[in-house]
Amino acid sequence: MRKLTAYGLAVMLCKQPNELAKINSQIRAITVAASHYGLIIRGYGSPQLVALDATPLLHLFFITLGTRNIAAMRALFAAADDALI
Repeated sequence: MRKLTAYGLAVMLCKQPNELAKINSQIRAITVAASHYGLIIRGYGSPQLVALDATPLLHLFFITLGTRNIAAMRALFAAADDALI
């Protein structure tokens, strides 16, 4: 299995070829910050291809975020139901 890289992610996310460099730069900046906060590990295979690996802290972050989103959505739907009654 191939490792995820900033460039590979940029290729997946860009809609037009002329967006690739901009999106790649943005992703690289985000991954540097995420690495600083311990959310990902940047594995250096070569200067151009830096593999991105998630950490347990990133997993916990997304679990917490998802739990909060579910709670917020339930409250929103309950308020909408109350408004319709």
